[in-house]
Amino acid sequence: MSDTVSTKHVGVALQHIREALATAAGKDRALTRDEAERCLTSMVTTERAAVDAFVGVLRQGTAGNGLITTDEIDAAVAALRSGVEASGTSGSIPAETVRQLSRMGDTLVRLASRLSGEPSAVLPPLPKGAFPGLSGDALLSALRTWAAPHLQFDYGTARDLLYGAVDGKGGVVHDVYGGRDVAVRPRKELEEHEHINAEHTRPRSTGVKGTPANTDLHHLFPTDQEANNRRGNLPFGEVVEELWRQGDARMGTDQSGALVFEPPDEHKGNVARALFYVAAVYGLALPPDEERVLRGWHRLDPVSGQERARNDAISTLQENRNPFVDDPGLVDRVTKGS
Repeated sequence: MSDTVSTKHVGVALQHIREALATAAGKDRALTRDEAERCLTSMVTTERAAVDAFVGVLRQGTAGNGLITTDEIDAAVAALRSGVEASGTSGSIPAETVRQLSRMGDTLVRLASRLSGEPSAVLPPLPKGAFPGLSGDALLSALRTWAAPHLQFDYGTARDLLYGAVDGKGGVVHDVYGGRDVAVRPRKELEEHEHINAEHTRPRSTGVKGTPANTDLHHLFPTDQEANNRRGNLPFGEVVEELWRQGDARMGTDQSGALVFEPPDEHKGNVARALFYVAAVYGLALPPDEERVLRGWHRLDPVSGQERARNDAISTLQENRNPFVDDPGLVDRVTKGS
């Protein structure tokens, strides 16, 4: 894309915004302020500037009664369009501004459909061999642009989705560490009575807490509470001296004497690809020793049909995919040598 593009593209993006919010409001009522905020604050960080601009204009023109009418949405769109066009030169504006507005508009359309109860379609996978000629940091940057924009949920909603739509297949929730199967039931019952937790494969204390990664379904998995607590924020590694075990999950020291956590063999590849996803999307680099182990686990436990189905399921909810599940060959292209 060139450095500048026609302002007509902005008009299309802003029309998407108007249609999305109008659809969410419905034909016979205004959109509540809470519903509008839910749409607009669900954008990812890369779209924040465009969202803030639209929210600001919308607030300036509302009547202050807690409702936002479709007429007010139209007025806000018109005002923002005028402001954006005025910022351009000779009828053009920076391409990155247009990209942000377009992403926001497209995402709002999908959010409006979700608010009206329509399920999203499975997003198409990243084709194998995508981004030819790129490797290392350049490829990471391309993958971040492709995979980062997504819908964000509050933590309670993320766990509801995790235990139900994502990992509640066949009527059971499977504990990926201890191997226990528990009947699907409401979140409170699973967590309080069955002691199931949502495991952050990338621990919250390592740069996840307070960021969209905290509720990113691609690295959340159901686990037994004790196993979750034993793992804590330990790095993953190969246990040489075992100090604790549950099923095939182990905690202990590795060959260098460091305390590590080792999941069952059938979950090792899932762990590796989840962590490579978090590292790529959120810029949270992995320690070299852990990365080396994960590369080995990626090869030991290849992508399965179940893992692909999980990636599909998350794509219908979160509106993005894990590229390392779609194309396992990306791991060797973006990570350091063994």
